[in-house]
Amino acid sequence: MFHWQKGSENINLSALLWDDGKNAPDYSQDDDGDEIVNGEERLGIGNPSPYIQPASYVKLREISLYYTLPKGMFGKVIDRAKIGVSGNNFLLWTDYGSYDPEVSNFGAQPVNGSVEVSPYPSARRLFFHLKLDF
Repeated sequence: MFHWQKGSENINLSALLWDDGKNAPDYSQDDDGDEIVNGEERLGIGNPSPYIQPASYVKLREISLYYTLPKGMFGKVIDRAKIGVSGNNFLLWTDYGSYDPEVSNFGAQPVNGSVEVSPYPSARRLFFHLKLDF
């Protein structure tokens, strides 16, 4: 199952905290060559625009693959066997600057939604399945 969202924006307050703590990944770089490092430049402009980021994404939310082994393969004890593997939140394609653009610290509220402050990423889970019929 694929899930996608296009055209939304999030307020990435985690990036603001990273800049304020001087530990953003690009904090000490000078991309525009003006001798002001990126982190100080973002903090010094006085508006939140660097921290409002596009939150469009495509996520492979669920995937599974099963195979039923031929009947009688294990003799008379096991009638049929089915094996499989499945996963949740398996892949994510996005340009968002943090873990997951689907996160919101204040839930789905219309006014406070799409605000991120130091979230945990969505859990990626992998399951193995075995079904035996006797």
